[in-house]
Amino acid sequence: MTESAYLTNSKGCEKQMTQAFLDREDIKQRIWISDSEVFKHDTLWVMKHSVTGETLYFHNDSQGVANFIAEYNPILVGYNFRDYDSYILKATLLGWTPEETQQVSLTIIQQSLADVWRMFKGEPFITLPPIIDLF
Repeated sequence: MTESAYLTNSKGCEKQMTQAFLDREDIKQRIWISDSEVFKHDTLWVMKHSVTGETLYFHNDSQGVANFIAEYNPILVGYNFRDYDSYILKATLLGWTPEETQQVSLTIIQQSLADVWRMFKGEPFITLPPIIDLF
């Protein structure tokens, strides 16, 4: 049996990938392990390159995260990224404050994703980088 992972695109569609795809050098160079932490007055992003181990930290730095995505064209890999971090990333890329981003986090945890979608109603469309969810 071939090992596989699932890539989630910005529209939430999943595509099965074989290990051979993930082993391609051009793909490996784009993979960054990613996680976000959200607090009342702080939004933290950590990105670790899967090959070099380079680690980047973004603390309350929406523009830094946007610049990182523009420069590296990453494939972001994380646990529960699709159902949590992708919404935090969207708020970050929209330039929302840590307090607004915390409301997104609390809504995900305490309510439903439908309630989160309503929070983004009327906001500009944001294209997220490809995501591999390890959930």
